[in-house]
Amino acid sequence: MSQKFNLKYFSKFIVVVLLTIMLILEISSALKESQTIDEAVHLASGYSYWKTGDFRMNPEHPALFKLISSFPLLFLRLNLPTDDPSWNDYNEWEFGHQFLYHNTESADKILFFGRLPTMLISLLLGAFIFKWSRELFGYKAGIFALFLYILEPNIIAHSRYATNDIMITFLFLLSIYYFAKYLKKPSFNNLLVAGLVFAIAQVIKFSAAILIPIFILLFLVKRWQDSQPGKSKLLNYKKFLLGTLVFILLTYLIIFISYGFELKIPISDPRVVKLYQERKDIINSNTYTEQPYFTKPFIKYGDPQKGFGKFLYNLASNFPVPAYSYFRGFANVIGHNYWGHGSYLLGMNGEKGWWYYFIIAFFVKTPLTILIFLVFSLILLCKKFSKILGRKKGNLPVINSIASFFLSLKKIPFDYVLLTIPPLIYFLWSLTSHINLGVRHIFPVFPFIYLISSSVVNYKPKKFKKIYNIIFFLLILFYIFTSFKIYPNYLTYFNEAVGGPRNGAKILQDSNIDWGQDIKKLKKYIDEKQIEHLRVVYFGRADLNYYGIYFGPVPNNDEVKQSGIPKDVTVISTYILYAGKDFTWLQEFKPTKSIGNSIYVYDFRNYQNNSYLSY
Repeated sequence: MSQKFNLKYFSKFIVVVLLTIMLILEISSALKESQTIDEAVHLASGYSYWKTGDFRMNPEHPALFKLISSFPLLFLRLNLPTDDPSWNDYNEWEFGHQFLYHNTESADKILFFGRLPTMLISLLLGAFIFKWSRELFGYKAGIFALFLYILEPNIIAHSRYATNDIMITFLFLLSIYYFAKYLKKPSFNNLLVAGLVFAIAQVIKFSAAILIPIFILLFLVKRWQDSQPGKSKLLNYKKFLLGTLVFILLTYLIIFISYGFELKIPISDPRVVKLYQERKDIINSNTYTEQPYFTKPFIKYGDPQKGFGKFLYNLASNFPVPAYSYFRGFANVIGHNYWGHGSYLLGMNGEKGWWYYFIIAFFVKTPLTILIFLVFSLILLCKKFSKILGRKKGNLPVINSIASFFLSLKKIPFDYVLLTIPPLIYFLWSLTSHINLGVRHIFPVFPFIYLISSSVVNYKPKKFKKIYNIIFFLLILFYIFTSFKIYPNYLTYFNEAVGGPRNGAKILQDSNIDWGQDIKKLKKYIDEKQIEHLRVVYFGRADLNYYGIYFGPVPNNDEVKQSGIPKDVTVISTYILYAGKDFTWLQEFKPTKSIGNSIYVYDFRNYQNNSYLSY
């Protein structure tokens, strides 16, 4: 029995073992964490969709991922706080708080049940990464790609939360795979599968809309490559347009189903009424020129008393819109991205973000082992491309003319186009975002990195083979060590090149390190040390009193300057410490204890010099 046959025979068992390890790491670490900022909103909203068919809460994210996350909660006997004022006020944050912390089951149990679907989908994603890598590079590469995936700290971190980052990563990868399958063999069955996967992606996260230009580009590349002599053009423009129509119909059907066949008259939405009032205020205050470009047409032509505006108002008042909440949410996202979101980078605070934010986030949050494998695999790919592109001089192809260069590009296998173009477009598109909250927003790029990197296992060096094998083995050991070292604080991972989480907190914040997740760990520390008097300033939405943490306020810079440092135990979230401006006096001290890398504890009970610090 050959080695290759043995690996193929045991591959299913190895895949199950690796995915089981991932699930154990996910569950055991998730049980140690309190809610992240968004989770209560997502779970309460999803549960309200199931119980009421009303999609008023949290329109900024599509409904399906919240329906999936909250589905296990249907097996618990929970109360839905629709009698709370937050329901009628459309206050999703307070509604989520009431749902999570004032219910018939504990907040921890609700969170665990709500996090399970993300964990299960992360396993499906891992299995699919193995499948595609195996098809491209063989069984050894498939197992290696899965190995890189299941121990990646950033992936493990977000695969344990009731959020949509892992789900959209799975659907993005799935969409590229099945659309490519349709391009290679444009059968009706392949069209339906590709269209269905694409449609589901649209109701997981609004950023899935980027698949539209990616699909168009992939079609054009595939048709261009098939224009070589001797190749038949399997998919012409007419078939592609018909396929596009199928995509549109399937997508709208899935959206309509996901929103419970919702038919809503827009004017019944208090937020639409508010928009009309805001338009009136803008006109009266003569601030039209200061408004966003995408709202100006509504302001200019939206007068409900005359002309086209009257026509629109009549439509909004009398005609129900199928899946209205989906389009309302899409508009919210466009507005959110235009106005931006408060974010932090390298000591700077901003509302519009930075074009290079995700470049920095990628290089400081990605494990060094993966970065090394990625660079090496890209070098190998370039060498392979150089052979495809024509004659070589040294290690580089000789380019006789630009025309001959582009003609030779047709010879590059389409699978390599799939591995490079979609993630590159997604990453470049992310650089335009004004919502810079975490590396999780570029997760759809990550599976392609594992796929590309997995090709290195097939490399057989002609020289220095023993040294190469030793280096490869050491990189694997270092990767395993890196992953288990950060356990259970996966969210806070920063690679060794920047000094880990301690220095990482000064580089990036929010969902990169401090998402409010460590209140349970703080409670454990307080109990172990029997701390009675506590001062806390916390970034997050977990209910500290619910966990038995009672505290007073932390003095700000001015108060410390006037009255000195109080002789108590002071606790602060790293987000507030570095991204805020009111408590910078604490940066002069080394924390007594770091709780999960996201919360710092300073014990000033025996502090002697109670005078103003220079900061």
